[in-house]
Amino acid sequence: MKVESQIPKVPVQDKGIQKGKDEAAAKLEAKRADILKKSSTEEFSIKKLQSKIEAEPDMDLKKIEELREKIKKGQYQVDNEKLADSLLKDSLIDDIS
Repeated sequence: MKVESQIPKVPVQDKGIQKGKDEAAAKLEAKRADILKKSSTEEFSIKKLQSKIEAEPDMDLKKIEELREKIKKGQYQVDNEKLADSLLKDSLIDDIS
């Protein structure tokens, strides 16, 4: 009976395997860089749109002026049914929320 050494043998790495690992790491890094580039471009676009939205007034000033003119001239007619529907709808939304 022959007694073997108790020290485990360490496998020698194949240079081809290491090269494959390096190529995979390079591809992964390239993908990561591409994702970062796209996300920063998208973030820039979102910020640009957000600033445009914030620059716009909350109200349609032209429509408000037209309504003022109609009221002054006595030409503004209230649609009672539409007004009642809108009030009920708003009330129901408030109750649900």
